[in-house]
Amino acid sequence: MTLGAAYGKYVYEPADAAVRKGLRALGDYLNELGMQRVRELEADPEGFIQAGD
Repeated sequence: MTLGAAYGKYVYEPADAAVRKGLRALGDYLNELGMQRVRELEADPEGFIQAGD
């Protein structure tokens, strides 16, 4: 195994996987915040909650 291949397998790939996992978790979190806001607005039939708040 060359040095470049070893670096890719043991350093780059795990770091890349960790970054992807973190970005996926961030995306899931932001999506959940958005869905929570949608549920709040749908639960307010009188419109007391303004969309810009």
